[in-house]
Amino acid sequence: METLQIVEASPALKDQFLAMIAVFYSAGEEYSNYQEARSDPDAYLRRLELDALGKDLRSGSVACTTWWLIDEEQNILGESRLRHTLNRELFIFGGHIGYRVRPDMRRRGYATRLLGMTLEKARQRGLQRVLVTCDDDNLASARVIEANGGILENRLQPPGLHKLVRRYWLDL
Repeated sequence: METLQIVEASPALKDQFLAMIAVFYSAGEEYSNYQEARSDPDAYLRRLELDALGKDLRSGSVACTTWWLIDEEQNILGESRLRHTLNRELFIFGGHIGYRVRPDMRRRGYATRLLGMTLEKARQRGLQRVLVTCDDDNLASARVIEANGGILENRLQPPGLHKLVRRYWLDL
């Protein structure tokens, strides 16, 4: 099995990060935070550092550490975000951890490993229980969460969304 690790998002991997988001865009997956990263990657990466420290947070945001799953060649295969606490909105939808794997690297077990490694980071932060959510029709993500010990609490439709969301709790 190949050696993978997660590292905190850093300007040192800016070129690899930009390569990763280019893959998302070429696959037709455009995320609002990546639009910001494309326009000013240095400012975006500084923002991630401040978010991890809980400094100068945007309205409605919580402290959040971004992790990148990298291979031996320093290619970024995926990204996770560990939110240090939950606000009301994240308690309903979003949870403590969000993750995504590059479209060209999916169906290889990377998401399961990325979530598992992020859960270890949550444990190291002192969290004892975390919430992870996914769209109800995202069966691949549901399997990843369940493979890491997620217990389905419920399915609900958050205000403003037109689909059901699965809410899982994981004891650390």
